[in-house]
Parts: sequence; structure tokens; C-alpha cells
Amino acid sequence: MIFQLRILKRNDELYNNSRFKHLYECDKEARNQDPRSSDYLFVFSLIQSSIFMILQFYLIYFGVNAIFHEHIIQIITLAGLNVGSAIYTVVQLLEVKFRVDRIQKQKKCEITQELIDNDNSLTKGFSMDLFKVDLPQIVVLSIFSIITIFITYRLYLQFGWSIYKKIGGDFKIQSECLFDRLSDLK
Repeated sequence: MIFQLRILKRNDELYNNSRFKHLYECDKEARNQDPRSSDYLFVFSLIQSSIFMILQFYLIYFGVNAIFHEHIIQIITLAGLNVGSAIYTVVQLLEVKFRVDRIQKQKKCEITQELIDNDNSLTKGFSMDLFKVDLPQIVVLSIFSIITIFITYRLYLQFGWSIYKKIGGDFKIQSECLFDRLSDLK
């Protein structure tokens, strides 16, 4: 959550920067696209970050529920979603990086003196702080995903044994219990 809020703050400063908006619109015009979409960049970033933060809260609930009810399929899904979250943070980093790199390489756009005067702090380039803002989130979520995979494997072994003790080695009863557990997920 804290890491995502830092990314959101950085995106707010970047996307609401008048120089960035001017260069983004100019880049869109150079590629024959609608230049008005620069106003929506932060809105999209806000929506993506909000959904990602809500997902993180849901994953906590999802994991606790799965452990208390011994639903191994739910726990495996949780591990997959954690890996997906870690991958999403890399995609999020690349999305901003590619957008800024493309704008900085645009040769057809001119920056007026008025834009430079209004945004003097960013006249030499856009501050993205990739290593201070994005990298900690990527590292923490990646480590958490690896730990979740290990715990999932251990829980798989434990829950498998506890289910075996409850229903025994009869394949027909095991199949019925598996069907019941799968139908509980709906």
C-alpha cells in the first residue's frame, strides 16, 4: 500500500507537470493521435493504483479465509495472484518509463520559455526516481511471492494429510469431497 501510494504521488507530479503535458500532446500529434488524452493520464493512473490497492486488501482476506477453511485451491490461487501482482509492478514501471523516454526523444516538439519558467525544476528531464519509488515495491512483492509459494507448498502437504486422515484412502470419497470443495468456491 505504502509503495503504491509513493508511485501514485510520483505519477501525479509527473502527469500534472505542464511541460510533460505539452510534450505528451505534441508527441500524440506527431503520431496522428488525439492530443487531448494527456489530461486523463493521471486519472488512469489513479484508477489503476486504487484497484491494485483494493486487490492487496482482498488478497489478505482471501488468504485468511483459505487458511481457516483449509481450501488449498484458494491458497494456490492466492500464490498465483501474488506472483501476478509482482509482475504487474514491473509492467507499471515499464509503462511510465517508456512513456517518458518516448517523450524525451521527440524532436519535433519545442518547449516555450513560458513552460520553462513555470516548471524550472524539471527543465533538464523528468524525475522518475525508479530506484527509490518503483524498485522497493518490485523487490518486496517478489520476495513475498516467493515466500507465498513456499508456504503454499507446505500447506498443500499439511492440508492433504489432514484431509486424508478425515476421509481415508477411498478414491470415491476423495472425488466427492474434491467436488464439494470446488463447488464451495462459487
